[in-house]
Amino acid sequence: SPTPIQAVSTGQEMTALQALDILKKEALAIYPDARLALLANSRPGQQKNLLSSSLGDPTVNEPTPGGKGRNWTLVAVSPSKRGATAFGIDGTTVDLVEAKTVTDEVIDRFSASSFSTLDLAKMDISAMPDSDAIAQAAGEPGAGRQIGIALMAPDGLGVGPLPTPETGGSPPQLAYELFSTDPAQQLFIFFDALTGKIVLDSRT
Repeated sequence: SPTPIQAVSTGQEMTALQALDILKKEALAIYPDARLALLANSRPGQQKNLLSSSLGDPTVNEPTPGGKGRNWTLVAVSPSKRGATAFGIDGTTVDLVEAKTVTDEVIDRFSASSFSTLDLAKMDISAMPDSDAIAQAAGEPGAGRQIGIALMAPDGLGVGPLPTPETGGSPPQLAYELFSTDPAQQLFIFFDALTGKIVLDSRT
């Protein structure tokens, strides 16, 4: 796998899970107990604002047409260190506690034992659908040029709980959100990140 600097130097577009495979190593080197809060395609210099703005904000997030992007950023939370840091594929690292763009409430939620499924050290990303597959599953919206896809923990970020899947079971703790980066268009679709199934669609 390329390092963050190598990925940027080649202008390489990649999927969410390709980026996560790189960035989780960066996160675990600082936080051995790192938990995934958010993985999104941020604009350069905007990593610090990922938790203090909406995903559809075009000044903070870049689109990911077809589920691929060049500027993925992983926001990881450490329960033991009560830390939250944004790790950018361009090599940028931003302490969100120092930047005051993460609240104690968010860190408290991610520190709960019920969120252990978000531990990056244990997460098997090889078993998950990737962002390009999610874009394809979304149909026409997924092919748009002003569509973004992010991988997130909805309960930890205060977005969830999402609806229970039609097949039963608990609401997903890890989800993809497909969203519009066009302020004139309100659109979001949530997918279970482990199965790829739609659990919430603003169109319906």
